Amino acid sequence: MNYTHKTLDHGYANQILHVDLTAGTIAACPLDPEVRDFFIGGRGLGLYLLHEKINARTKAYDPENPLIFSPGPLGGIPQFPGTSKCMAVSLSPLTRIPGVSNFGGHFGAYLKYAGFDAMTITGIAKDSVMIVIDGFKREITITHAQKADQVFGLEKDIVDQFLREGHEKKDMAFLTTGIGAASTAFGCINSHYYDATKPVDGTKGLFRTKQAGRTGLGSVMSHKNITAIVVLAAFPHGDNPYGAADWGKVKEAGAKLHKIVRDVDPQALQMHLKGSAGLISFMNKDEYQSLPVNNYQFGSHTALTPLRLPSSWLF
Repeated sequence: MNYTHKTLDHGYANQILHVDLTAGTIAACPLDPEVRDFFIGGRGLGLYLLHEKINARTKAYDPENPLIFSPGPLGGIPQFPGTSKCMAVSLSPLTRIPGVSNFGGHFGAYLKYAGFDAMTITGIAKDSVMIVIDGFKREITITHAQKADQVFGLEKDIVDQFLREGHEKKDMAFLTTGIGAASTAFGCINSHYYDATKPVDGTKGLFRTKQAGRTGLGSVMSHKNITAIVVLAAFPHGDNPYGAADWGKVKEAGAKLHKIVRDVDPQALQMHLKGSAGLISFMNKDEYQSLPVNNYQFGSHTALTPLRLPSSWLF
């Protein structure tokens, strides 16, 4: 399906991508301004879209249960730390209630660059498929793919395919699931992206992976017979490419936040080194009591020892 690319206005493309794998249909639909202004994006918009698709009887592996990906209006703006994050939303096969998991990488940003504020995927494909959102051609396709658990080196095969088609590594971001997602209720979604600055044997450039690891949404993706979801897009350049009301203030606020993270994180969470694990010791402190222990009966645990990384991991 070909679609019209919308210029970002105040951080919004004002359209949502809907894919129905059972019917084999694809549609780009306007984002209702009232819904946009009330739910904003990310988790809020994702949960709204989930609510619109399900009822009290819907189960996680039912065709009508949508798998939703939703960045926010700041999604992909490099002036702000953390804006590469995207929310995955669906009914969870693990908890059997709405599940939300955020993940890093470039997928959410590229979805925005390609012209969508969110995407919903319903139905179940008869055979394994790959969904490709091509922001260069303004085209979305559903193509046959090998089963994820039958391909060794799946991620490399996907990268090689699009390199052969003339794309650069920096232009692609894609999602896959692990092999275990098909047989468990806690499968992850893997978010793959190209990091041009990561040193590798003295050179630069490496595909890295982040995960949507909470609530088993990778298992939902696997049961829909989705091998991969690929977005091809270019980083937007120019003066105010996000349509901000005041681009100067956006850049100024972003610079302040970058400085705070750079100055404070090494003395606090150290998330640049430890990732999410850096939160554990922080949450366990007496003054916060925010670590869920015994189904949230307690906010800390005396047996927890501070997380210490071997020095060899840091350099």
